[in-house]
Order: sequence, then C-alpha cells, then structure tokens
Amino acid sequence: MLGIKKEGSQEPSPRSRKTIKGWALNLAWSDGTEEILIDVPDDVAENIDNYLTEYESKKWYYPYW
Repeated sequence: MLGIKKEGSQEPSPRSRKTIKGWALNLAWSDGTEEILIDVPDDVAENIDNYLTEYESKKWYYPYW
C-alpha cells in the first residue's frame, strides 16, 4: 500500500493544525546507499498509520516534543 494515510484515520481538526499527508520509509544501507520505500503491505501500512496518528496528536499538544 502506498504510504498515504487513510482519510478515516484522522480526527477532524482546526485549519491551523498541521497533519501528515503521506509518508515513506527512508532506508540507509551500510554501504552508504539510500532507498525510499513507498509501497509496503497493508498490515504494515496500517501500523505505521496508527503510529503517525498518535505522533500527530502528541506534536499538537507538545509542539517541541
């Protein structure tokens, strides 16, 4: 699944609140190369979406966290 948060995973928010519109995994390999993953299995994407939703909430209440 492409790393775009599902619309239903966000609570309604004021216009000024910053929200995550998408995500990707940035891999840094031991040989110095980098790779960006945007296509991950649905069960993995769901866990990442849940984590990022919680992270958004913490950033809203604790902006310097």
